[in-house]
Amino acid sequence: MFPYKGYIGKWLYVDLTTGKIESREYDPALAEDYLGGNGFGIRLLWERIGPEVDPLAPDSLLIFATGPLVGTLVPNPSRMEVIAKSPLTSIYGDANAGGFFGPELKFAGWDAVVVTGQASRPVYLAITDEQVELRDAGDLWGRTTPQTEAAIRRAWGDPGVKTAAIGPAGENLVRFACIQITPQRSAARCGLGAVMGSKRLKAVAVRGHGPIHVADPARFHDLAVEFHRRLCANPVYPPVSAHGTPGIVTLMDALGRFPTRNFQMGSFPEVDRISAEALEARAFVRHLACFGCPVGCDKLRRIPDGPHAGTALRSVEYETLNALGANIWNADLDAILTANRL
Repeated sequence: MFPYKGYIGKWLYVDLTTGKIESREYDPALAEDYLGGNGFGIRLLWERIGPEVDPLAPDSLLIFATGPLVGTLVPNPSRMEVIAKSPLTSIYGDANAGGFFGPELKFAGWDAVVVTGQASRPVYLAITDEQVELRDAGDLWGRTTPQTEAAIRRAWGDPGVKTAAIGPAGENLVRFACIQITPQRSAARCGLGAVMGSKRLKAVAVRGHGPIHVADPARFHDLAVEFHRRLCANPVYPPVSAHGTPGIVTLMDALGRFPTRNFQMGSFPEVDRISAEALEARAFVRHLACFGCPVGCDKLRRIPDGPHAGTALRSVEYETLNALGANIWNADLDAILTANRL
């Protein structure tokens, strides 16, 4: 039995070239020295991937890794890491994402998934607790990530399935392609979607029903509740919870650090039209949160009227309002939201 609680104590190794899938024991020394997540991933890359290995070659590794607190009661226990050699830089690359995929992987009984090789045709990895198999993804290839997750959920007859998937950018090896996590959370850095596409791996789909054990449940519960209480009492909490990252739009503009007109200026004369307050007044529907997070920085939005009436979306961020707004001299909030939805 694995000596440390919070961990499952095993990880999946998948060779797409041979189709071999095997369970491997988690080395306790890895937990002691690297905890998990990107520590686990970087150690594996260091041991197995030399400088001569091309990031998009079959021998390259793609790693989905969680830590010991993922899926537990502490605040924001959703974060997971995707690790690989980056096709952008040819050095270590990792991308972090929230959502629900990481906890679901732990509930299924796995601390990590390590993928190597290259499939002869598009496939996806299907994980239901201890049952793991590669399935044909020919009908999914070419679809967007929301379409992919919806199709997998329909095929399984289970709306609770969580996915990590790529879209056409990853399939076509765009070197800044991301991996979408169920599907509005993005493992966006370092082009790891291209690594997934090079392996012809369309998605990892997971459904889990198992527990995560902690050493002292009563004390852990009390500590987790206290962490939640302290977080919610922090003066930064109310604006972040109310607005998410759009809440810093007016702050950055006032500081002269809001990129405007293709970075020629640092403030936008019509910033009030694309501020968090304008966004809430125009399109707010309800708050959304990643697994176990009390902040709820994401929001469901819907445009109520006008040419784009009925457009519904989530995950509108500071970067959205800047890149599709001030930085291209655009103060049309509805157009920004519609472009974000696309």
